This record gives sequence, structure tokens and C-alpha cells, in this order.
Amino acid sequence: MGSATKPLLILLAVLGALGLAAAGFWVLKSLYDQPIDSYVVSYSVEGLQGTEKITYLSATNGLPTDVKMRPAQASGSAWSQKDAVVGAKDEARVVISGSTSDEIVCTIIRDEGIEFEKALTVTKTHEGGDTICVAQPR
Repeated sequence: MGSATKPLLILLAVLGALGLAAAGFWVLKSLYDQPIDSYVVSYSVEGLQGTEKITYLSATNGLPTDVKMRPAQASGSAWSQKDAVVGAKDEARVVISGSTSDEIVCTIIRDEGIEFEKALTVTKTHEGGDTICVAQPR
């Protein structure tokens, strides 16, 4: 009877270890397969002419339901805002009011400072005396 229970115990131990490994894989997969509902972006604008009114898209509480244009003021030749939150379906957006200078350069970076950091392709337009910079965070 002792010789028959040893293989059974080994089989149960192996099956238990495989079960724990499968459960761990499932937990990790479910954590990483969550749909993305927002992105963290950093805005940077260079080539400003002095004091300029700026608005940028962001959420104050980190939730995509709170995303709206936020006011800012630039007082030099450059302005930046780190850790802005935009919804996954939104465009990251910066508006420089009253300036259509071709010297303005906008940079928008998703996930700045972490492994998945990505400089986004920015489209700059001039509308009604404003410079508008947009990028898709996806």
C-alpha cells in the first residue's frame, strides 16, 4: 500500500503546482488585459513670444470623465505641463491663444519617464489667431 500512494502523492503535487501556475497566469493576464481608458501625457511648447495664454486638455482627478480644457499662463519662451490625463478616445491638445508664430514647437509625450514612453506625432495648425497642437495618444 505504501508503494501505491507515493506515485499518487507525486501526481497530486505536480497537478497542484500546475494548477497554481495556471491560476497565477490567469491573474496576471486579467490585470494586463484591462482596456485602456486614459493616457498620461506631458505637454511642452517652445518658441513663445512672452506672456501667452495657454489651454490644454487634461483631467484634474485622473478620470477620463473629467477631461476638459484647462487654463495656464506662459511667461517666457517655453511652457510645459507634466502628467496631464486625457481619455483614450481624446486627442491630446494644446492651444496657444493669440499666437500664430511659425517658431512655436509643440512636443507631446505619452507615459514620459517610464518604460512605455512615446513621443507622439503632433499636428500644428493656426486657427483664428491661435496655434493649436494635437496628437493621438494611442
